[in-house]
Amino acid sequence: RGIDGRCVLCELVGDHDSPFLVERGAHYAIVAHPLPRIGGALLVTPLEHDTVVDDEVPADLAIRLHRALMALPDDAAMNMWLVADEANDAHWYFELQPRTANLAGVEVALGLNVVARDPLVAAAEARERLAAPAQC
Repeated sequence: RGIDGRCVLCELVGDHDSPFLVERGAHYAIVAHPLPRIGGALLVTPLEHDTVVDDEVPADLAIRLHRALMALPDDAAMNMWLVADEANDAHWYFELQPRTANLAGVEVALGLNVVARDPLVAAAEARERLAAPAQC
């Protein structure tokens, strides 16, 4: 939750004109991570505030995860993890983090993330990759 107590993910997926929004499905959305560890991260999250990961609509979730993978740079290795915290009423999400850089002394020593890539640029590039014809 943000400083004002509102759910940041609900704000991101609720704004149809958000520059962070990459793609909306029937139940899930792909958004550029607004505060990534390393530039280019995408989130797949329910459109409605949800604290429990369930399998009510697995097909749409699978489609969104596949589309998020397609939206990442082709040449980047990738980490993916599920983030959920039901006890704190946190909106769950999958984070897809392309490994496009390495953590260095500043990040490791201070526990800070230095991101040189604008998340809005990452969102625009992800939309472009999804709009491009599939390469076989």
